[in-house]
Amino acid sequence: MWSWNATAVLATLLFERVEVLARSGRVEQAIAELRAHHEGGTWYGSSKLADLLVLAGRPGEAIQTLESTDDSARTAARLAVLLVDQSRVEEALALFTPEEASASDEDGAFWRQLHREGRVVGDEPARTMDR
Repeated sequence: MWSWNATAVLATLLFERVEVLARSGRVEQAIAELRAHHEGGTWYGSSKLADLLVLAGRPGEAIQTLESTDDSARTAARLAVLLVDQSRVEEALALFTPEEASASDEDGAFWRQLHREGRVVGDEPARTMDR
């Protein structure tokens, strides 16, 4: 059985490989290899796959990939950017409303993270600027 470290190393090698494939113009091969690997179904793998799909000129598929990710709280920001790029601003904004977050994030981890980071105070976005 693989240890966690060996698994992490293999995942890193996969992501580096698909990056090299994409940069050398073999985007379709990179997409196929990532989809065929079990890491492609993780939140991080889904984010990488979405980036490759955008590079291949398939933003609709990229959006579907991120929407189908089990850990949507981790991919919400990337999904929002893709939705805005496709002029779907209201859908992007809906990702950051308490109602939408509770539907996909039942234990509220997404909102707790925003509270910890100081981006939300009470139920309102923090009125501070990042420096």
